[in-house]
Amino acid sequence: MQQLLDIKCLAVILTSLVDDRVIEVNEKYLTTFGYTRKEVIGKTTTELNIWACPQDRETLVNMLSKDGKVENFASKLCAKTGQIITYRLFVEYGAFDGQKCIVGLVYDATEALCESEKKYRDIIGDAQIIIMNVDETGRILFINKFGSNFLGYQSSDLIGYTLKDTLLPEFESTGRNLWKYYKDLFDNSANYKKIVCEVTKKDGRRVWIEWMNCFQKDAVTGQASVVTVGIDITARRRAEALARTMYERRQRDKMLDDVIENRITEEEFFSMAEENGLQIAPPLVCCMVVLDCSDDRLKFLKKDLEEWQAWVDTAVDLIYARLGGLAWHTEHGIVILHHSSKKSRARSIHDDATWVEKISNVIKDVFRGIHYMIGVSTTHTEIKTVYTQAYEAVRVGPVFHPEKYIHHWRDLGVNRLLIEQAKSTAGIAFIQDYLGPLLERPSSRNEEWFMTLQEIISGDSMNAMAARLHIHPKTLAFRKIRIKRLLQLEIDDPEERLNIAVALKLKKLREKL
Repeated sequence: MQQLLDIKCLAVILTSLVDDRVIEVNEKYLTTFGYTRKEVIGKTTTELNIWACPQDRETLVNMLSKDGKVENFASKLCAKTGQIITYRLFVEYGAFDGQKCIVGLVYDATEALCESEKKYRDIIGDAQIIIMNVDETGRILFINKFGSNFLGYQSSDLIGYTLKDTLLPEFESTGRNLWKYYKDLFDNSANYKKIVCEVTKKDGRRVWIEWMNCFQKDAVTGQASVVTVGIDITARRRAEALARTMYERRQRDKMLDDVIENRITEEEFFSMAEENGLQIAPPLVCCMVVLDCSDDRLKFLKKDLEEWQAWVDTAVDLIYARLGGLAWHTEHGIVILHHSSKKSRARSIHDDATWVEKISNVIKDVFRGIHYMIGVSTTHTEIKTVYTQAYEAVRVGPVFHPEKYIHHWRDLGVNRLLIEQAKSTAGIAFIQDYLGPLLERPSSRNEEWFMTLQEIISGDSMNAMAARLHIHPKTLAFRKIRIKRLLQLEIDDPEERLNIAVALKLKKLREKL
């Protein structure tokens, strides 16, 4: 605290937190306000008649009580002679000789505006805040050392240059046009005593700054300018945005889970979506992204549940931000709902394919190198229908087409009908009726027999089938005879081939699902 009192360029005053009596002041304070130590120590600021507007003291105390710190507070203060001058105050809590106190740093704002750059630097150069003087055209007249360093520049790189050429992007990340906004500052200065906007550092990174502005005109030239004090609030802004995003995500997830689980109707969902500003309307198409759980990197990531959830949330938020629609995470995977326009079927399929490709690109960006599959529904008006289709597509598609990573419900064909039958008693009996003898003879060659049977029912030529199996056509002919005897079926009969094909599909579904 003594180091603070030794400051020669700022007036420093310490007052009791209990009764507002002056505990200590520095020499600069005495010379600025024209008092002796004996006249000040032990008196309250009210008794000294410091405040030209007593309400300012009440406002300052309330702000300090709320935030624990007040920066760049403008107030008119009275010297002993009765002279009233506008000062800037920086106030926070402290302690002196074991006594809790309020620490006040005071500087003459009028003097700061009128003095040269050297005087600026003498008064405020070491303050941990950005302080700039900028004229009406946006030309930077002064910036303190901390401000230029924080923004990645030398002061000489900024002074004399305009905000447009250096710090102020044309458009903020919110979409607001900051160049137009700056012009309006001077046209309607009364509305801009305090503002928040983005600025760009020299390295291109953007930061959020809260500015306190003091507008004035040069007494000689009449030129308008603003002295502005800035505080970096990027971390606070990001924390607020993160909290808001998490809340919105939870609300969105709950609504979607509720409609999938029939806790609310589709009509109730769309009504709630509209109330919450969610842009979604039927007809719809749905995508479900499922990550490859056998990937060792994914297994490693899932050990840290917090990091894993952060990755998933990032993917959901990026899809939602870049592509619109609705995205959320379920027990089955990452799900995305998208409005499908009422166009021709061919055009609709093309648009949906483009949309799926965009989703794929986001997933690649987030889960770099990790394999994934995407299930795509057809277009439908009901959320639960497209959700179920996407889920079945990504679940069943890889069983029959493991080489693909995008699986469409419309491409599943007859497999759609077999999904439920595969686990049913009737399905098990059907498999046994047509494949029983092969299933009852487990051996290392069993898979070989099933691969051969799959080729035989394809109806292709013996040479083509043998080539795919990497065997001689005569070996294939021998296997065919053996299989016919085992199954006791006429496998050249079209009807029997169909039955065997269905049995093989059911067997595969039972094994993979």
